[in-house]
Amino acid sequence: MLKKRNITLITLHSMFWILSFTQGIFQLYNIPSAIYKVGIPVIVSSLLIIKLLEHKKLKFIYLKYIIAFILVSIISFVYNKTELLTFIYFLFFTCINYFYFISIINEYNLNIRNYIYNFVIVMFLLQIPASFIKYFLLGQSEKGGIGTLSLTRS
Repeated sequence: MLKKRNITLITLHSMFWILSFTQGIFQLYNIPSAIYKVGIPVIVSSLLIIKLLEHKKLKFIYLKYIIAFILVSIISFVYNKTELLTFIYFLFFTCINYFYFISIINEYNLNIRNYIYNFVIVMFLLQIPASFIKYFLLGQSEKGGIGTLSLTRS
């Protein structure tokens, strides 16, 4: 029997990947993007809080690369005179993936890690029939329902 903690973690990880893989459906059916733009950061924050409560100290691997990325982004922001909100939005949604990565790295339960791996594989494989369905319903177009797999030719 799964512990309540494991069920909570599996649910949060599943929600993260479902929201990540279904953004195209949201766009196709004009469902408000706020659902995934707010949902993903809330899920990642919840996972990090759970990890902090469990371990008190988290491993932050590749932190030097993230700091370098942020510094290069700041230089680019200043050099290109980008709007502040655009820059913050870019940085926030880029770094949120790193924080999700940190939550996975600090997960010591191999069953949960394997679940995440298998779930992502299934979600990716579901993109293949979804691309065919999209092709037959919408034709060869990228404007409606952008998915993981693309029909664009070079």
